[in-house]
Amino acid sequence: MPTPNNGSRKSRLLVVEDDRVLRMTILEYMEDQRFDSEGVESAEAALRWLETGDCDVVLADIHLPNATGIELLKLLRERHPEIEVVLMTGHATLETAIQAVNLGAFCYIQKPFDATELFMTLERAMEVRQLRLDREELIARQQATLDRLRSTLRRLVETRDQMIAASRKRAIDDTLVTLQHELNNRGMGITAAAGCARRDVEKGKHEAVLGALASIEDLAIDISAMLERVSSLSAPESTEYVEGTTMIDLKSEEKSKEEG
Repeated sequence: MPTPNNGSRKSRLLVVEDDRVLRMTILEYMEDQRFDSEGVESAEAALRWLETGDCDVVLADIHLPNATGIELLKLLRERHPEIEVVLMTGHATLETAIQAVNLGAFCYIQKPFDATELFMTLERAMEVRQLRLDREELIARQQATLDRLRSTLRRLVETRDQMIAASRKRAIDDTLVTLQHELNNRGMGITAAAGCARRDVEKGKHEAVLGALASIEDLAIDISAMLERVSSLSAPESTEYVEGTTMIDLKSEEKSKEEG
């Protein structure tokens, strides 16, 4: 992208005119108007000059040797779209004017022209070019800002997903610790009740055996209810059991359902 003219340098003009006298007259006048101007005699010479040189506006005659100003305009639009092109001729036709505008010429000026008219036309072309470059620079900055925002959003989404995954893992770990603790407690109760029942059977204490079996049944029901609560947990409440170990409050979900 060409560097916008911020006022620190002269506007640059390339004059393409095979009439040497007219070309030199334009160059001298535009130099007096603080333009940095160069002149060549043909479309081929203009393209060669632009391979190493740089300009803001090309002022070209329609009638040039070997290649016309219209043909030069087509090539400039392909190779140097940032350059504004002003065409001039002494034999203007409506068809040529329409063709020039359709191909992207800034404007079409007819010879003979007044020096002030030429200066004002080239000034407008410079201003339009500068506005376009400023707009492109603004769009580029906005695009860069948008790209940074998208990158930041992408990182935030990745971080969120990682946090959700870590939170789920912690919840699963806490639930497993809780289940192990609760099942151990009830398993010990079942073991104790079974031992009592075995001893009572040996002693013939049938009522005591029935009581032990009832205790085992209650513990089994309790385990079944606890597993059902675990399967229905949505947002479990947890508490620190011992340092470094967190457990799920399996009764919190049941309480919340009863309150609801």
